[in-house]
Amino acid sequence: MHAFTRTKRAGWAALAGLLLVLSHAQTASAKPAPGYRGSGFRLFARVTSAIGGNRVSCGILANGNVCTDSTGSSTGGGGFWPRGSFNQYVFNSGLQLAGVIDSQAPMSWAGQTEGAFFFNARGGGNGTALTNIWRSSDPEDKANWPDAARIPQGDASADLFAPALQGKISASAQDVWFLSWEGDPNRLGGRQHTLGIMTETRGMAFATAGKEDFVYFIYTLYNITCDGTVNLNCYSNARPAIRDTLNAVSHRFIQSNSAKFGEQLPTNGYRIQGLFAAFGADNDVTVEAAGSNYDGVNVPFSIGYTYHESFTAEPSWTFDPSIYRAPFFAGAGFIGVKYLKSPLKDPNNILSRRSIYYDYDKFDIRDEFRPLVEAHAKYLRENPGAKMLIQGNADERGSREYNVGLGQRRSDSVKRALTILGAKENQIESVSLGEEKPVCAEHAEDCWAKNRRGDMLYGGEY
Repeated sequence: MHAFTRTKRAGWAALAGLLLVLSHAQTASAKPAPGYRGSGFRLFARVTSAIGGNRVSCGILANGNVCTDSTGSSTGGGGFWPRGSFNQYVFNSGLQLAGVIDSQAPMSWAGQTEGAFFFNARGGGNGTALTNIWRSSDPEDKANWPDAARIPQGDASADLFAPALQGKISASAQDVWFLSWEGDPNRLGGRQHTLGIMTETRGMAFATAGKEDFVYFIYTLYNITCDGTVNLNCYSNARPAIRDTLNAVSHRFIQSNSAKFGEQLPTNGYRIQGLFAAFGADNDVTVEAAGSNYDGVNVPFSIGYTYHESFTAEPSWTFDPSIYRAPFFAGAGFIGVKYLKSPLKDPNNILSRRSIYYDYDKFDIRDEFRPLVEAHAKYLRENPGAKMLIQGNADERGSREYNVGLGQRRSDSVKRALTILGAKENQIESVSLGEEKPVCAEHAEDCWAKNRRGDMLYGGEY
């Protein structure tokens, strides 16, 4: 599972989805962020909570730990199935990050690899709560739901949700939402420096048939190294409802880390390159015999799983006869974590193709690329909050000035085709890179053909 926050402006990435799956055995063959403007902060809102809108019980801490003991106990588990039982499957879990600080950043640790453990199996993670946990099933929470916690609308993170859901409080039978970060320099936990990431977490539990044994988590990562109180364009790509929080948190990051390390961090931010995101889980199937667990992975299906070696149940377990009935036996089952992809990143989806290639000195779109343009136009129509940047490119032949103009005509041709097919003018920006961004450096036609192209990038990718 990878994510990218490489841009200085509103760097963010959504981990398209994370699915925790619990299944029975089959037949024997805190406080709000500074400047945070929610609609009525709730005085008694919690930094500990749980998601339990279906048959899964998953404890949550606002520091970024999920399926953990919701009281903060260091010995209790946090993931149970079915809800209401003592059938433990997960002890603790959460997000883990690593990335390279831009080598051009003006700090002594530029170019170093830094990490961030919202979940650390050894204890003492780097995550800190920025908001309390808001739960859509709580009437008081629902009456005071912050605008920032609504289903995203107005930036690229909205693309993960159907248009009919955008702007609403929840997408499932029970949504939970909170913000956390790893940017507190007093919580290094063995690190040399912080990374500069704020995490938006949305958990979802669906009660519909076929989904009642799953919980979903969507993580949106924000690069908070650009001080939004100094540079008002830092987070212009983020949805309006969350900009005030980003401005306040980024200012806090710059001030606290500059003071801690004795070097002034740049207020215009820096890139976090090659950001890697993983979901770590300490799965304990049957707490009494967790040492008898086995793990496995299924790479084609992007799923990891844990099970008890003999599927036997411990004395503390109870079995709901409405679930454990023929052909299923009363025994410990599996816990699994599956990584879900956005259609924009799925290599099997046409939307993952982003380049249109041109004949020499031409800017008209060839017939072979019409289906690609139509697919992206459809996506933009159905996701009015989505933004696209089209970069027109040329090969090295011709003057620099001519190629800048040719690249612009190429990007404009793609924009024109998308708008004719129903995309909105304000969703798309077209620019030219001329001959400055070649993907091939050889001086031959095969190489030049790869450089004559228009690249389509969605918000968060540029």
